[in-house]
Amino acid sequence: VVEAKGDVQVRADSLEDFLSISAAIGAGGSTGIAGAVSWYDVSLTTEAILADRISGQTPEETVEAPTVSAGGSVVISSFDDTEIDLVAGNGAFGGANGAGASVGVTRIDKTTRAYIGEGVDVRARAQRGGVEVRTGDFDVDYTDNAADTGEISAPDTNVAESDSQALDQQRTVDAGTDPDFHGVAVTAVNQDDLETWVVAGSGAGGFAFSLAGAVNSLAARTSAEIGAGAQINQFEAGDTDIGGEQSVLVAAGNDVYHLGLAVGIAGSGGFAGAPGFDVTLLSQGARAEIGDRARVRAAKDVSVTANAEG
Repeated sequence: VVEAKGDVQVRADSLEDFLSISAAIGAGGSTGIAGAVSWYDVSLTTEAILADRISGQTPEETVEAPTVSAGGSVVISSFDDTEIDLVAGNGAFGGANGAGASVGVTRIDKTTRAYIGEGVDVRARAQRGGVEVRTGDFDVDYTDNAADTGEISAPDTNVAESDSQALDQQRTVDAGTDPDFHGVAVTAVNQDDLETWVVAGSGAGGFAFSLAGAVNSLAARTSAEIGAGAQINQFEAGDTDIGGEQSVLVAAGNDVYHLGLAVGIAGSGGFAGAPGFDVTLLSQGARAEIGDRARVRAAKDVSVTANAEG
């Protein structure tokens, strides 16, 4: 049992910023060979949970469902923001033959979850000042390319026929917030920014071949949930000590952005080849739900929203 005159907040925030740079140069009087590989394999779990048990516990370990009562608001919030910048480049030069390959590989698996468990009793009177909560929305903007160290900039394409700002400007995104929320909020928000730049070059008198490629796999699961049978703001009949702004918000938001550049350059007196590729496998989802048999009450609004962008 948790009782507070003010607010009760369970928050899990995770921020990751990865930068990888790999480079190689090979030169020979007859043959030059060079290769560069950059690899990320990342698994992340960010959870804010109010429940009688968590994953991995056996039923014998289950205790009575918790009760939380607050004079202000109750906030269950999880947030994860990941940025990965990956650069791989090489040059290979030989009098007769030159061959080079640059490869970037990224695998990201993420779970971001906010959860009020089954049967949990949560009561927020909303009689105190408001709290700031994320809403699951995103504010997206495009600005001039930044000169920050380790930041991969968008290419300056000047493609007049395209209306996509992502071709020549830097994308920025901020998670939307409500700075003055009153009541019970269950919010899960995830953001991913994956940028790869892979370049390979070769030159030789006879044979020159360069391969530049990136393979990316991103799976992001984002969920905000009130479990089955949960009791939200079920005050006793006749209890009038409840703020008029009392609301319930269940919100999940997921934003994914990927910029991939793969460039191959080859020059020779005989044969030259320079393929480049970027392959991205994306699985993302945002889920917001109130479970079966849950009872939810609010003086003002009850909102259940899920938003996925990218």
